[in-house]
Amino acid sequence: MTRLLLAGVVAAVAGCSSPRFVGAAAVSSGDEPAGRTLAEYELTDCQNAAGAKVRTPAVAIRMIETASGRVLVEQRAEYDSLVVMNGRQGRFGAITRADSGPSLGRDYRLPSGEQPGVFTVGAKYRQSGDTPFVVDVAGIAFRCAIVVKDSPPPAEASSNRGRTAP
Repeated sequence: MTRLLLAGVVAAVAGCSSPRFVGAAAVSSGDEPAGRTLAEYELTDCQNAAGAKVRTPAVAIRMIETASGRVLVEQRAEYDSLVVMNGRQGRFGAITRADSGPSLGRDYRLPSGEQPGVFTVGAKYRQSGDTPFVVDVAGIAFRCAIVVKDSPPPAEASSNRGRTAP
């Protein structure tokens, strides 16, 4: 049952069923927004709803300073990239609305100082505030730590075109 639930969450998170997004947009790999990469993150120590360790997905997350503000870009090999535009002060959030199945809240709390951040996904969430809004996930289906990648981000601006998730 846990494996089945996790598979459904990962499929919805990965974008297998033409989901609609609030606070984010799916873009083809290579069409991510242009701008300066401010930080690069990766996921570690993933757990399912029961708290059992699960395989950490190969996800690259970058914070990019664009002409219209900061965005998070979540990249996975073989999937469209997710550009999360809804965020402020180290916290980003989005809602995935699939044609079938539950809507999922996505909460990205970025690392601060020595402390890792947290990425949570769940069907029980609360959206509060205006734009940008906050997504508080209560019924966590999937949770990972977010850590800064070991390599420093490039200092120069780049178009980010043609890059794919590792």
